[in-house]
Amino acid sequence: MALVLGAVYASPAHGESVWDYVQKHRADGSYSDSTLRTRVEIQDLFRELTAWAALGTIPEGATTRAHELGWALEEQDELLFIVPADEVARGLGWCVLRLGPEVPDLVLEAPHGWSDLHTGRITADLFEAGVGRAACFNGAHRHSSSQGDLRGGTADRTSDLAHRPDSAYQAATLGIVSALGDPLLVQVHGFGDQHRSFSAVVSAGASLQPASVVRHAMTLLDPLLSPHGLVADGTMVRELAGTTNVQGRATSTTSRFIHLELSLPVRQQLIASDDQLSQLGAALERLAESAP
Repeated sequence: MALVLGAVYASPAHGESVWDYVQKHRADGSYSDSTLRTRVEIQDLFRELTAWAALGTIPEGATTRAHELGWALEEQDELLFIVPADEVARGLGWCVLRLGPEVPDLVLEAPHGWSDLHTGRITADLFEAGVGRAACFNGAHRHSSSQGDLRGGTADRTSDLAHRPDSAYQAATLGIVSALGDPLLVQVHGFGDQHRSFSAVVSAGASLQPASVVRHAMTLLDPLLSPHGLVADGTMVRELAGTTNVQGRATSTTSRFIHLELSLPVRQQLIASDDQLSQLGAALERLAESAP
């Protein structure tokens, strides 16, 4: 049990998996963006929680700050879950941090955990297996209703967190990566049968980073994924390149970013085979530990 300074928080049910948490905190209801002031506070909170995670603890007062922003902190073994505190907050999304030293600066995300079938399960299982410092998941379904754009626009009323720059999820992502030394942010997505000749599309989205990052990722992933089809980059399949992804765009100066699109057969194989999942995790950790 990690030492916690000045904090009292709820303990989750013993033995619950990360995937159990994803399912329990799913919210298909309405979604709302967050105000600028709230996003700044969220970013600061997640930055501090991530920085302290390497010490195996959380900063004093973090539980109260999290509650005021709509979250509760829950610890299970060496994991710290930052989860919605009530029904109002359920659509915000949530994250889990690994406590303790010697963890690669790797952040996993599944912003479409259910609509991109199995991507939430794959991300949760990777993290549960020991891969990464943090993992973040959507709360509301990507097609849930929302209030629209805080700045007055009404063109996008969906809850697709990969395209909502004013979301709490975006602020949490920015806070997490800013606390890490040389972070790699990997978002797991899925595509359908219209691109059945490909097993995966690996891209940097709109991120500003050396092309070598994507090339290295493709080299590491090819042995695992190529039996299911070609491993492509974003220039080959531009509609799957994630060029409008707001997390990749916003973190382009603070982290490396991989937008990883997986075919359905690959996703099915990953949830069916611990060995395949382990190989994917090892490849992502090697990429995270490589020089950009």
